[in-house]
Amino acid sequence: MSREGLIGVSAEAFLDPENARITRAHFKQALRGKAVSYHNLVQTSAGVEKDLSVVLVPLRVDGKVVSILGIAKNITEKKRIEQELHRSRQTLQLVLDNIPQLVFWKDSTGVYQGGNRRLLEFIEVGNIQQLAGKSDRDMPWSEHTQTLLRDSELLIQTREPLLKHRELAIQADGRQLWLEVSMLPLTALEGEIENILCVFDDITERKETEVELFKRANYDSLTGLANRAYFYHTLENVLIEQLRNPRIMALMYFDIDKFKGINDTYGHDVGDKVIQEFARRISDVLRSSDLLARLGGDEFILLLCGVPNSDSVKIVAEKIIAVMKEPFVVGELRLNVSTSIGVALFQHGLNADQWIKVSDQALYTAKRAGRNGYRFASV
Repeated sequence: MSREGLIGVSAEAFLDPENARITRAHFKQALRGKAVSYHNLVQTSAGVEKDLSVVLVPLRVDGKVVSILGIAKNITEKKRIEQELHRSRQTLQLVLDNIPQLVFWKDSTGVYQGGNRRLLEFIEVGNIQQLAGKSDRDMPWSEHTQTLLRDSELLIQTREPLLKHRELAIQADGRQLWLEVSMLPLTALEGEIENILCVFDDITERKETEVELFKRANYDSLTGLANRAYFYHTLENVLIEQLRNPRIMALMYFDIDKFKGINDTYGHDVGDKVIQEFARRISDVLRSSDLLARLGGDEFILLLCGVPNSDSVKIVAEKIIAVMKEPFVVGELRLNVSTSIGVALFQHGLNADQWIKVSDQALYTAKRAGRNGYRFASV
């Protein structure tokens, strides 16, 4: 409209009924001498809607309001951008809320700024407002706070993402959980790192599967002891270490005396119970550093590393024989079980197979001597 065309036209000509009501209410306030500000929607003569930020200022003469100065700013484009940004944020939040990882972002000082629904559920927080202002010290992974801070500092220095670079073990829900950590820099328009995006993936199931597969590959399913493959692998490593750091070491090769008779008389179920109890009793008299393995059937082998002298090896052998004196109770059966042990101290130049063979030969010497005893190998 032209300036001349506008003069004398009521402002309400450009307003729908609701916005006209809002305008009248604010205009009355201005007439009473109060400056007011508000938003309003107007329509141009072409019917295009515009969003205005309006300020009304009362003008006084001799203390009396004689007219109103109105200042309006067209904020239509700003509002459109804000709405698009809001919709974009809503869409992004919807996407984040529907992925299984724990996702959150924090500023460079480590203060949390936001996160997805999976994170809120994991840390048992009701809404995003309760998350704001927290830090890693408030999280189930609080014991790793210093480590995560160092990771953040490294990311800020290098400006490079840290993808799946760390695994954290935490306690939550009464069990041990594993989280795999990724961190990415979020930069502002000026190029400065404004926030750090963190993605924690719950890999507990994968870890538990790895542990289970390792146990199946390396441990005996009946007794829970190391199996033949794991024992041989460990022994090879011990012999390599022995070259750098010589120690007194001993192997004990033993089995259950007349075990075939137990199996033939009472069956394999009873035989398995006897093997389990046999392994348990031996384990109870050993150090945590000793390695006991079941080679198969009723054959066992024990590696003693770093013993003070051969007399201490004899003490271990005597303890093993002594713990077998009490009858083995299997159901209503009371079985007398004994063991024969072949002992071989390590001698320089022996490889793993040779050392085991020497201890096995000592076992048969013990059996020929009447069983329920031990014999040292002579090398």
